[in-house]
Amino acid sequence: MKNIIQLILISFIFFSFSTQTENLNKELLGIWIKKEFHQGVWVLKKMKRIKRKDQAYQFKNDGILFERWAAVLHGDKKAFYGNETSEWNISADSILTITKNYKSTIYKKNYKLLKISESELHLKMLGDEEIKK
Repeated sequence: MKNIIQLILISFIFFSFSTQTENLNKELLGIWIKKEFHQGVWVLKKMKRIKRKDQAYQFKNDGILFERWAAVLHGDKKAFYGNETSEWNISADSILTITKNYKSTIYKKNYKLLKISESELHLKMLGDEEIKK
């Protein structure tokens, strides 16, 4: 009887974590634009589309992340933009991992998901990792 209760309890905990992760995945889907950086936390705003000059992240259902980034060279006032794709996943403890796979290196960035709503996303950078192939 004790084993059956333990099995039911473990199953309930596992189901609870997997349901929580699925809900976070659904909430994260869509386009997010960088709004501000305050005390080590990125605040992003949910948008319906990516404008030409936005720095944006589009979390897709298949685990692919589309990124639009901007950069300004030192001493130059004109920004240039680029697009990249990465992979993303989120764990049960709300850790978002973004993985960029290049020819010779894999980069992983980990963020703690602090808050998510229909309109805002708050992420705290935890660290990054560089893996040579």
